[in-house]
Parts: sequence; C-alpha cells; structure tokens
Amino acid sequence: MGPRSTALLVLAALALVLPACAEPHIAGRSPLRRPRMSPETTALDVFFARVPYGDTEANETLWQELDEQPIPIATRRRLADNGLRVGVAAGRLPVTLERMLELDALTSSGVVADASADVAVDDEDSPEVLADDALTANRTTVDPNARVTGRHVQCLDGEACLLLANDHHVDELHVLMPGEDGLRGRRFTQAQGSFDVTPTRLSDGRVRLRLLPKITHGALANRFESQNNFSALVAGQQSEKFEQLAVEVDLAAGEVLVVACDVDRQGSLGHRLLTTERDGERQQKLIVVRVSQTQHDPLLDALLRDAKRTEEAAE
Repeated sequence: MGPRSTALLVLAALALVLPACAEPHIAGRSPLRRPRMSPETTALDVFFARVPYGDTEANETLWQELDEQPIPIATRRRLADNGLRVGVAAGRLPVTLERMLELDALTSSGVVADASADVAVDDEDSPEVLADDALTANRTTVDPNARVTGRHVQCLDGEACLLLANDHHVDELHVLMPGEDGLRGRRFTQAQGSFDVTPTRLSDGRVRLRLLPKITHGALANRFESQNNFSALVAGQQSEKFEQLAVEVDLAAGEVLVVACDVDRQGSLGHRLLTTERDGERQQKLIVVRVSQTQHDPLLDALLRDAKRTEEAAE
C-alpha cells in the first residue's frame, strides 16, 4: 500500500472517530466556545442601590451582617470621621443586602442573569460606572431611574475603574473635612464625586481591591500628569484624591465589598458622595462590588512577576 493510500485510510478513520468524540450541540446555545477573559483581567459585578434616607435596614441591620474587621482599625476611624463605612461579605450575600438589591425583581427583568449565583449582572452599562478611559467608555443606560442598577465590568490588573458616586456635576460642593483643629470646610466647583476601584491579582487566586474616594472639580484645562515615570499632557478637570481614606481588602471570587455613608455625619465626604434627592425624596446610596471572576494561572503569574522585576531592574 502506497503513502497516498495510507493517508486516505487515516483520514477516513478520523472522520468516523471524531464525530463520536465531539461535544453534542444543545439547541438554543451557540456551538462556539465562550471567549476567555484576558489573564490580566478581573471581572467585577458593580451595583448601585438607592434606599430612603435614614433607612433602618441600610444603616443598622445590614451592618450587623457585614464584617468590617478586614479594614484596619486606623482606616476605619478615618473613614468614620469622614462619614464612610466599608464592610465585606464572604459566602452567600447577607439576606438584608439581597433584599435591598431586589435580586428577584432584577432576575425577572433580565438585568440579573442568575440570582442563585448571588450577584450576576448584565454586560450593559449603568450611568454610574465607566471605564477609566472616559473617551472610549460605552455609557449605554440600563435604567437611570431604577432604584438598583448594575453592570458587569472587566478591569485590567493594576488599572483603576471609575465608579461615579454622584449622578451629575454640581455647581458647588461643600464638604466638612476633619483636621487637627477640628472640622474645616472645603469648597469644590463644578464637582462630581467618585471612587477609583483597582484590582490586583494575588498568587493565591484572590484579588486585592483598592477603593479610593475622589472629587473631580473645576474648569476643563490642560495639565501635566505623571504616567509610568513620564509626564503627559492631559485635558480634564482637577482631581482631589483622598489617599488617607483609601481601603484595601483581599477578596476571593464571589465575595463582596459594600460602601455606604454614615447619615449622622451630615456634610461629610461620605454624606456628600452617597446621598441624593430624586422626585422630592431624599435617598442614600450603597455601592456593592463583587469579585465575579479572575483568571488565576500560577505559571502566568510567575512569568508576569519575573517580567516586572526585569523591567524594574532595567529602570
């Protein structure tokens, strides 16, 4: 038997065997394999929930179910002085938070894909969430008038995603800030509050989330900013970052970070960022960030660490 005949027999045998090994196609489901996330990406589910101002569940019951201990006590004190509270939920969502996020209603409307997975939001954008590059961000609205909005967002490792705390810019924002001599007032014009959330993947598969409150303000102008050890000319507003209030917590996939204000600290940073008024009703906001998925690969992580050390040594 010649080489040509042998090759034809092999091809014929493969044609008989491969269909039996192929994964059966399920009606209504695409036969294409779902694309994998970038190995340097962390997927986050972000919810914004608005509740009546002074709501007992939001200000008391919820915090009996959340854990504030992962936040260092010195940081918790600074947060409290500035009207902010941060807590963590591991495992299944606390019952109170699940109720406040209206998961049943969101599931039936299609915004949440699977309530049994605790939190899983659609890939549509909410007006409160956008990528760090605002020029390329898709800002399609889910429903700006809904009490609960959510978005599935993918953040590059070490890169900040921007969570808008205020719905829009305000002409003047007055904030009471604690100082050595007591409270002092700060005035910001054309201001909008937000939070930078930056994920960093850890070697054990968890993610370190860094949450940083900030206020952008003032007129649009060109200015120099430091980027990767170089100065770059950028256009935009000034940004006041409150580094002393930055929070870092390590979360596994499925664990949740909750940010809220202390309604007793009126005029504070937290109070200004996380309270609003809609249709004559005074409301307060909760920000819920859940680590949805990480691409943990120990070999790739080791290669990335080696590359980073080489780059730092070269500098």
